[in-house]
Amino acid sequence: MPTYFQRPENALKRANEFIDVGKKQRALDALYDVIKSKKHRTWQKIHEPIMEKYLELCVELRKSHIAKEGLYQYKNICQQVNIKSLEDVVRKYIGLAEQKTEEARQESHQVVIDVDDLEMPDTPESLLLKAVSGEDTQDRTDRAILTPWVKFLWESYRQCLDLLRNNSKVEKLYQDIAQQGNY
Repeated sequence: MPTYFQRPENALKRANEFIDVGKKQRALDALYDVIKSKKHRTWQKIHEPIMEKYLELCVELRKSHIAKEGLYQYKNICQQVNIKSLEDVVRKYIGLAEQKTEEARQESHQVVIDVDDLEMPDTPESLLLKAVSGEDTQDRTDRAILTPWVKFLWESYRQCLDLLRNNSKVEKLYQDIAQQGNY
């Protein structure tokens, strides 16, 4: 059930209230309603913090397809008025995705270190898994913790490149993201 706000500031306030009580999906929905609303199609300064909060929630919830929809809506809102705002929002989105992926990588390595520090020999289960699959504990941990975030990061790069494609105003940003995706 969409909630329509008279002012975008009210939607941001409501989203923060939802986040405070742990309802991040409801906060995301409230922000998306403002972003897609035809009533708020002209760019205002409040749109940028709304979009940043929206993308933070998308990254936390790993909802890349919803982030893509929001980015396209935001592009339509600010493309003619303030293209710099679009650049800032896209950079922030890629930065958040990279940060979460790096955190997952560190968590994955920490889990293996914590298990190895017990000074216990391998359990029969881990020996059997190692013999059957040829993978060690780090590989299995990476697959469980790191792989979903790497996939999310890759989708984020691809979505941003699709968003910025064929637009000479953001050609530099397009090149920067393409370079980041190579590493």
